[in-house]
Amino acid sequence: KCSYCSIPIITGRYRSRPMEEIVKEARLLTEKGISEFQLIAQDLTYYGQDLYHKAVLPELVERLSDVPGVEWLRLHYGYPSHFPHELLRVMRERENVCKYLDIALQHISNPVLERMRRHITKEETYELIARIREEVPGIHLRTTLMVGYPGETDDDFEQLMQ
Repeated sequence: KCSYCSIPIITGRYRSRPMEEIVKEARLLTEKGISEFQLIAQDLTYYGQDLYHKAVLPELVERLSDVPGVEWLRLHYGYPSHFPHELLRVMRERENVCKYLDIALQHISNPVLERMRRHITKEETYELIARIREEVPGIHLRTTLMVGYPGETDDDFEQLMQ
């Protein structure tokens, strides 16, 4: 949990829905003509840890992309510190999985990342972005950045702006 986030306080502990339940719901919705789906969570990359004791987002995305009638599947709000690299293969191979990721980077300066308790370094962040772009050509990345975090120096801010 990041040092600044109030969402867990407001919404409670992270809770994954069972994979079968999500796939069943997608089948029902496609039967009603729904073709675009968005997987959204505070930390989508954590999906399954609480139910299956391992991250299973790539499997969920594969199973949803196999549902007849699912034309678009978009993913929102991943965390860089525990990004499931197997997801990149799924995104690359599945036509109906949008080549789009929303990953909350928040900052790039190591001292700020440490104070935020983001569990990733500047160097690891750059490596992750390079790997994503290499493995999923043409992918669109979106992020959120925080400025003015307590203790942020002018140098920290300049690193973020680069």
